[in-house]
Amino acid sequence: MLTERIDYLRAGPVEIAFWVCGTFEIVDGRITLWHDHFSWENFLRGTAVGLWRAVRR
Repeated sequence: MLTERIDYLRAGPVEIAFWVCGTFEIVDGRITLWHDHFSWENFLRGTAVGLWRAVRR
């Protein structure tokens, strides 16, 4: 199964938002494998935006 989501990390006034794609397998109704993928470029962009917004507050 495939999931896409936006994750948020917060440290004080800084909030970093970045895209994550997760894959997981279900066996007998239980998750047996979970693996997340993300882009470092997208994470760094989210960090820059989060820092900018924290400075502007």
